[in-house]
Amino acid sequence: MKIDEYFQGSIRTEEKYFTYHLLGCKDHELSINGIGLKETMKPGFNRREEGNNDYLILYFYDNIDISVECKKEINIHNKWIILTPGTSHSYGNQFQKWSHSWLHVSGIYFEKQLREHNVPLNELQSTDTTSFFESMLIGIHEEVYFNNSPIVKIIKNYINTWLLKISRHKVQQINSFIPENFLKVKQILDFRYHENLPLSLIAEIAGYTIPYLCLKFKEIYKISPTDYLIQRRISIAKYFLVTTSMRISEISYKVGYNDIYYFSKIFKKKVLVSPSQYRIQNTKNEGNNSLNVTIPSASLYNIH
Repeated sequence: MKIDEYFQGSIRTEEKYFTYHLLGCKDHELSINGIGLKETMKPGFNRREEGNNDYLILYFYDNIDISVECKKEINIHNKWIILTPGTSHSYGNQFQKWSHSWLHVSGIYFEKQLREHNVPLNELQSTDTTSFFESMLIGIHEEVYFNNSPIVKIIKNYINTWLLKISRHKVQQINSFIPENFLKVKQILDFRYHENLPLSLIAEIAGYTIPYLCLKFKEIYKISPTDYLIQRRISIAKYFLVTTSMRISEISYKVGYNDIYYFSKIFKKKVLVSPSQYRIQNTKNEGNNSLNVTIPSASLYNIH
C-alpha cells in the first residue's frame, strides 16, 4: 500500500508521514504513535493549547518561531526539543514553508530512559545530533511497518541509542570543543547532501585547506568528509526506497547522483544488495502489516 493511499485528507505536503500504535507491550511500556521525517509544512503554525497526550520530539531545520508554555523564541533552526504531555505549545513560520522531523512516543519505558539520561525537557537544544535522530526515525519505521511482528526490544534499542548518543555528544562538546567551522562543514553535508559540492568549495567555506579539512574532520567525527557524505546519501536513499514509489533513477538524482549506474554501484558496495533488491526485501511483507500494527484513520492525522 502506498503511503498516500491511507493518508488521504491529510494536510501533510509530502509523503513522509506515518502513524501506528505498537501493540503487545505490557503495561503500556512503549507506544510509537507517529513519525515524520523532514516533513515540509505550508506557511502557518501548529498550535496545541492543551498540549499532546504523549511525548513529542521535534527537530527544526528551517527558521521557525516557537512558544512553549508562553516562553517564546524566534528564528529558531537546527534545534530540537522534547515536549512533555500536556505542555502548551505552538511553532511554525507564517511567511514561508518550513520543515521538521518528529516522533510521538509514550510509555513507561520512554519516561524511564529520559530520567536515566537526564534529558532536558521543554527546552530547545542545539546539540548537533541531526543524523542520530533521523537514523532512529528510519530504523523505528522500518521495524514497525515492514515486519509482521515488530520486536519491541529493537525499537527500545533505537530509542536508547539515540539518547545515549545525545548524552555522549553533550559531554564531548563540553570536554572537547568542536570548532564552529567543523560544525558548519557537517551541517553542509547533512543538509546539502543532494548537491554536488566540490570538496574544495567546502574547504573554502570552512577556511581550511583540503588536506587539513579531511584530517581534522576525521579526527573529530571518526569518518572522512567523503565517506560521511556517501553514508548520508545512502541512508536517505534507503528511506526513499521503502517509503515511496519513486523510480530508482529519481531517488538517485534526489540524493545527489546524476548517474544511476554509479549510484547503484555505490549502494551495492555499502549495503551489499542493489537498490531494487533492497526495495523488494523491505517491502515484501507490506501486505500483512495488520497483524501487529494498526494504522489510525485520517481523523488522527493532526496530532502535532
